[in-house]
Amino acid sequence: TLRFISTTSQFSEELLDTTPTHQYDSCIREVERGSKLVSVVNDGSKVVLQLPRGNFEIIHPRALVLYICRTYLSNLEFRKAFLTMRKHRIDLNLLFDYNPSNFFQHIKTFIKQIN
Repeated sequence: TLRFISTTSQFSEELLDTTPTHQYDSCIREVERGSKLVSVVNDGSKVVLQLPRGNFEIIHPRALVLYICRTYLSNLEFRKAFLTMRKHRIDLNLLFDYNPSNFFQHIKTFIKQIN
């Protein structure tokens, strides 16, 4: 099991619990038993795992992709957020739902970047 923990979180034994709090917990991802974490690509959502058979696998964990999308939206990089969300099949309503008041304030920027 691969668990995503914020780097700003204080360590506690509860963080090691891999039982999902609900069915759609995006911070927990099942991986093949014996897989090793090789690398996380800087400024991206790629995580490289080495499987027990020796082959490498690249995954894009949803928790990491959502974090990157939120960062783009906070920085008003609507185009990057849109393309990332479309590539990883994340509901595009997040563009608005993340911060509706900020979205309405910068609607011209959004239209200019997406167009």
